[in-house]
Amino acid sequence: MYKRQVRRDLLLELGGFWERLRYLEDWDLTFRILDRAKLSLFRPKVVAVHNVAVKEGSASRAISDLERYLVTVMAAQHLRSHCRDPYIRKIVGEWEAMYQWRIARWVLEDGRPDAALKIIAQATLAMPSLRWAPFAAKALKSSIGQRFRRARLTSS
Repeated sequence: MYKRQVRRDLLLELGGFWERLRYLEDWDLTFRILDRAKLSLFRPKVVAVHNVAVKEGSASRAISDLERYLVTVMAAQHLRSHCRDPYIRKIVGEWEAMYQWRIARWVLEDGRPDAALKIIAQATLAMPSLRWAPFAAKALKSSIGQRFRRARLTSS
């Protein structure tokens, strides 16, 4: 865990934590601070260690993987819309795309290829890449097969 000191006026300008997030609020605030700060110093030497046991009622354990993916995409979209620095926007765009692909996989495994294709399109807009082409082809094949089966059933 990284601790940072922030000028009070910068923290007030940023509005503090984005309270709509159930978790990742520190991640969101850190990127917004880095985006607006004129200077940021990093001290790699460990000066303190704090072990936190994840408890049963903690927000991190109370949500499913799918909810975690959705919150991560929401946080990334929030950062992309609020940060000016192109490097930060690129980093969070990659995170957004990666988690959208995870959501698309989940949706495809749930038997909804049309929805998976829509999410794949969003992910590709967030981070254009051909590395996802095999998965997109699988989703498209599944979608076409599902449509063909539906058409055959309705024509019978």
